[in-house]
Amino acid sequence: MRLPLSFRPWRYVIAPGMACLFAATTAVAASAAPLVVTATGSPALSRSDIAWLRRDGFGLDSATLARYRQLGRRHFLDEQLTGGDSLPPQVAAQIDAFPVVSTPLPALLIDYRDHFKQYKNTPAGPAKDAA
Repeated sequence: MRLPLSFRPWRYVIAPGMACLFAATTAVAASAAPLVVTATGSPALSRSDIAWLRRDGFGLDSATLARYRQLGRRHFLDEQLTGGDSLPPQVAAQIDAFPVVSTPLPALLIDYRDHFKQYKNTPAGPAKDAA
């Protein structure tokens, strides 16, 4: 005969519940990055901070890390979202190298229209596939 839940000894009901609670708390505490202070006196970044910074920008560099440590994640993101800053020089140079950036819009439309007419007048086959 099995006793109702209210009559079972605490070690069968409460102890497993406490063990699960302890395991969950320990897992959460272990996943949180400890605060480690580096030789420079600034706190070390957690794995989640590093992953976030890699997704956020064009990679990690000392200037980005210094600004992130100075502002914190929230203000760092707010500063980025307000705009007003320029692209890194390498990225700006690559974008400026595209002819479409410096070509006026009417010239682009005329060029598009001419290519479209040429494509439309090309007979079906390998030549049209190549166009």
